Amino acid sequence: MKCCLVTPYPPERCGIAIYSSKLASNLTLFLDVTVIGNRSGHAESKSDGMVKIVRSWKRNSPMYIHDIVRDVAREAPHIIHVQHEYLAYGARKYSILFPALLLILRLLGRPIVLTMHSVVRRDRLSDDFFFIHQTGRRFSGIKRSIMTIFTRLIVRISNAVIVHSEEMKNVLARDYDQEDGKVFIISHGADVHKASNREERAYP
Repeated sequence: MKCCLVTPYPPERCGIAIYSSKLASNLTLFLDVTVIGNRSGHAESKSDGMVKIVRSWKRNSPMYIHDIVRDVAREAPHIIHVQHEYLAYGARKYSILFPALLLILRLLGRPIVLTMHSVVRRDRLSDDFFFIHQTGRRFSGIKRSIMTIFTRLIVRISNAVIVHSEEMKNVLARDYDQEDGKVFIISHGADVHKASNREERAYP
């Protein structure tokens, strides 16, 4: 079985890129994995051990949806696994198009698994929340409605959703009316080896 993993990817140093590189390596124990990754610096398409990496899309480009769909279609996977974080695919004017990416990928006739790295409680969508995230205090009611619709859409379009905690799953059910049956919890995990090394240095 072949899986396309749509995600930011190293050498980019964001948390999702690092998470996805570890995920891809572990998925190769069960699947053929092709990463549909972002173009970053001089990174090229290549095979990295058991993982095929296709440098497909560029952050902050209006073409990112076209590029991702094109390359996923070329790879013809059995399953499509998409990583989501707000602003992972670019600034707000591009990120708001993310549900369209999922809708078009659904037209390929393959199941979509969505990993949501953030789930925001609706009671946190206040004037202060939008101010802190640099969208200003004005029209917060409209912004709250957009974020609510956005979250409901991306969950409903997906065949299955992965979150990292029980609380995130509960928020989707309570605040966004999402059915429990399609939401699964897989904890984020930690790099135990690096944590142990830091602990040894802190306590000689």
